[in-house]
Amino acid sequence: MTAKILVEIEGLFIYPTKGAPDQHYVLLRNTNGQSFAIFVGWPEMQSMNYAFHERCLLRPLTHDAMVACIEGLGGIVQHIFLHAIKNEVYHSSVYLASGDKTITVEMRPSDALNLALRAKCPIYVADEVLAAGVATYKDLETQWSQEGPVECENTQPRAS
Repeated sequence: MTAKILVEIEGLFIYPTKGAPDQHYVLLRNTNGQSFAIFVGWPEMQSMNYAFHERCLLRPLTHDAMVACIEGLGGIVQHIFLHAIKNEVYHSSVYLASGDKTITVEMRPSDALNLALRAKCPIYVADEVLAAGVATYKDLETQWSQEGPVECENTQPRAS
């Protein structure tokens, strides 16, 4: 059986690249200090950034509306689970509960992380996914220039 390891979102980052679109990623860390990155698109990063920094908007975004619907029907987002990595793509499930019933919904990690931020639920990762992610992140750190990534606080994309 796969072990579920608790992780937290350490930060949201943009790695500026020359002559190509910037890379946006979520940095996750476990209690042992091991970190790994999940790359996401700009719209997903922007949505996560609002929730991560607890910024309120005049109108709800899609992930806000999803959590409101789940809670409005008497359910909760119990936790998310990053359970696999296939061909360098992460796969995740969202566990929803209402009363004594629990359902699992497959979801892109960027959407699952967006829900987790809004529902303030735990984020788990499979031990083998964590091991692969940590190794990949260490490789990336050595490849990146001294300039390095910048924390995502500004919600506007960088002009290329």
